[in-house]
Amino acid sequence: MVKVANIKVEELDRSKTPAYKKCLALVPDLEKLLPKRKKVCVSFELKDTVTEMANAIRRVLINELPSYYLDYDEFKDLDTSDPYILCDFIKKQIEMLPLMANVNEEKDIALELHKENKTTEIIDVTTDHFVVKKGPALDKIVTNGITLCRLRPGEYIHIKNIHVAVGIGKNDPGKWEPFSNVYYEPLIKPFDEKSGVSSLVSNPTHFLIKYTTRRNVEANKAKDFMKQVCSVLEERLKIIMTQVESIPKTEYYATDILEMETKGSIREVRIKNEKWTLITLICRYCYILTKGNIKFITSSEIHPEVNTGIIRINHPEYKKLILDAIKKIMIDLKTIASAF
Repeated sequence: MVKVANIKVEELDRSKTPAYKKCLALVPDLEKLLPKRKKVCVSFELKDTVTEMANAIRRVLINELPSYYLDYDEFKDLDTSDPYILCDFIKKQIEMLPLMANVNEEKDIALELHKENKTTEIIDVTTDHFVVKKGPALDKIVTNGITLCRLRPGEYIHIKNIHVAVGIGKNDPGKWEPFSNVYYEPLIKPFDEKSGVSSLVSNPTHFLIKYTTRRNVEANKAKDFMKQVCSVLEERLKIIMTQVESIPKTEYYATDILEMETKGSIREVRIKNEKWTLITLICRYCYILTKGNIKFITSSEIHPEVNTGIIRINHPEYKKLILDAIKKIMIDLKTIASAF
């Protein structure tokens, strides 16, 4: 059974880095210009598991975890007299703002941005100019002092109906993501002298996984992301399980999510909105449950740009085997989540 060991949570102190010391020598008031919060690094070891499980966790951490960001309709809600402010630029600036962790819990938030430049100089429009119409205090939503755009003398900018939206990295690239870095490493020797097996042909069962949050997360909440990862995978597995259970004894079957087609002795199960993350994991667990005594099973995808994964399997009870594999994965995910 899968095990989680050596969980570590560490706040990263930039003042100890050589780069910071060099910059401090050049800019004495550097600390005033930098964010006050620290990044948090969470690391742990995953034991007695398979590459596909560790890789599924890695992929969800990178771009399959729901993330919250600020959004608005640039065609209806943006009004500016400055022709040098591009609507797509300011929208992207706002989408990329680091949100505080409590935004995940309190999504009923409404902001406005209204600034008029009454000076004779070009001024910076920053997150300090947001006005909270609904929700907690501004410093509980966004980091202060982040420049959004520059406003020329006599011009104005007004953005209304700024709200919190939810997206997933693989579907909404370029928006706010919760992590600055995700690290993954199989903990095996390059060459095992006892068995004479190279790491290139081995099946590692021990992995190190590490992720670093942005500066919007408190250290005592950084581990909660792993519970979210397991929950996301479980919810997606439940959808697949429901679809597989509905497959009748027929040569062809299709729903809005799943399509099964028989090609000779091979059953081809195509699952929409899923690709390598869960498809390879299910295939691997099918192989484990049969102890390798299966004629054929493999995972693939229709095309890199088509979000559909494929399970090709040759087994007399393929449906039961896939369902058993999903149930076993969900048990292991609950074990992982309980460690955090």
